[in-house]
Amino acid sequence: MALIILAMCVFSFLWTPYQSEDLQTYITDEGDFSFKYPAHWQLDVAEDVSSLDLGKINTAAGSVFLEVTLPFYAYESTMLNLEGEIDGIVRQRLEMWKQVVASNLPSISNLLTNDVQLGEVNSYSYAFTEGRYIDGADNLTSTTFIAVDLKSQIALFVITAKFEANEAAENGVSFIEVIESIEYRHSEQNSGNVRLPNIFSREVGQKQRGQLTFFYPDDWYTTVASNVVLQNTPEYIDQTKLQTGEIQVIIFTPDQNANMFFDDEMMANCKTDPEIVNSDGVIYYFQTGITAAFPDMTFSLDITPIRINGQLINYFILVDQEREILYIATDLELGEVVSLLVISPPGEIEDYTELLLEIAYTMQYDPITCKAKET
Repeated sequence: MALIILAMCVFSFLWTPYQSEDLQTYITDEGDFSFKYPAHWQLDVAEDVSSLDLGKINTAAGSVFLEVTLPFYAYESTMLNLEGEIDGIVRQRLEMWKQVVASNLPSISNLLTNDVQLGEVNSYSYAFTEGRYIDGADNLTSTTFIAVDLKSQIALFVITAKFEANEAAENGVSFIEVIESIEYRHSEQNSGNVRLPNIFSREVGQKQRGQLTFFYPDDWYTTVASNVVLQNTPEYIDQTKLQTGEIQVIIFTPDQNANMFFDDEMMANCKTDPEIVNSDGVIYYFQTGITAAFPDMTFSLDITPIRINGQLINYFILVDQEREILYIATDLELGEVVSLLVISPPGEIEDYTELLLEIAYTMQYDPITCKAKET
């Protein structure tokens, strides 16, 4: 099931339609997802499910904020141990919003919420719920969470509006027109590789941004939090209680690997040394760290270098009674290494090693931040 979540400020007692000439259009760079919203709303777009927003706190009276998380799969939510169904998502978002408000505004005593309601517009089913409160200055803040089923993915919109309580009715905000304006096109890409027919391609990174691309199997799933995560189940994986057949791959981007050797200032200025940041250096650094953290783990395979069409890949395997770890470091271009930390139950990693090395070989990276500094 694919969903869109809209967390929007709405006054449940009145939705005021807006005029088409007052609209802005947001569209992704790929052109696969767009919607319209009033020009006076302030828009903030997040790129992954880990950024599910809860609305603004302490905003200025008269303001409306729209926070949007781009479309994601329902399993990306469950992989982060969040709800995956539309009614559960909005209910969980509302409960978390209540905790945030209570923590940040302890003087608020009139916090009100609505039950989850269901609706449909333009063949999109949706669920929504609202929370609101009046502060000491008689300003009303209202946030409504809406989950819309797009039949293949999810996106999150969070709108927070704040008005003087006696002006709220005439300034009400409608989410129906936003849903009606959604245009969504989901396209599957195929690498031509029978074993790896699906493509991941997304801008990632923290200290430096870049476009990471790789191919992966059917019935495997990706999500993005602090790391890109790939696994063979849509369910949340507890690394302390691995179940038979579960495989989780935590992907470290080039900026994360380089940041092990260079400080933030050097990263920001793209002053890294490819003689240090390479597959050999990264895998030895990680080997030292993980063996110190897990002294009871032993090598079932020591560091092994291989070349696939001239590309250097290093990997090793560690094992103890609770898990196996396969670590792969792939050299891309100068100073760019993508690494994969693979976790499985004991005795199962060998069945996946060849496939995981094949995935590692498909890794590509376009260094957006550092390219821009060269121009």
